[in-house]
Amino acid sequence: ITVTNFSPFAQRSLLMLAVGVAILTGMVAMSLWLVQVNNRYSQETAELRRVRAAILDVLTSMQDIETGQRGYLLTNNVEYLGPYEEALGRLPERRSRLLDLLKDRDQYRQPLSDMAGAIDNKLAETRETIDLQKAGRITEAVEIVRENDGKRFMNEIRTVLSKLQSDTDDRLR
Repeated sequence: ITVTNFSPFAQRSLLMLAVGVAILTGMVAMSLWLVQVNNRYSQETAELRRVRAAILDVLTSMQDIETGQRGYLLTNNVEYLGPYEEALGRLPERRSRLLDLLKDRDQYRQPLSDMAGAIDNKLAETRETIDLQKAGRITEAVEIVRENDGKRFMNEIRTVLSKLQSDTDDRLR
């Protein structure tokens, strides 16, 4: 049996059925593609939000370390060392998480290396001044702070983290 054996009505009906099946197949394929695109977008957005949170966690830890140091140096009150020590304890995990999230992005390799150096230098500066204060060598501790190396290290850290956050926010838009 060939299509020509069917009546014109049947031929048109078969043609419309074939067109309908083709349209339906196209709609299903488009829906599947849209689901995949949406899934990729959602995963990327979630990843960028994790990066943003990690950036802020590192910055918060460094600020807490600096605040504790300065509070202790100004008051000689060991209670200021509580937040300092807590932040110091959290920092390695937070740094590691940020580095892990950005490890595959070559454009961040140098800024992250620069930031790591600045963090290490800032931690050394805070430890030294706190140790001097504990030893009763307050004038020497204050003199180290007045040299502004710690401020310079924090500025370097803030600059890198701010750039990372700005890049992340741009990608979220």
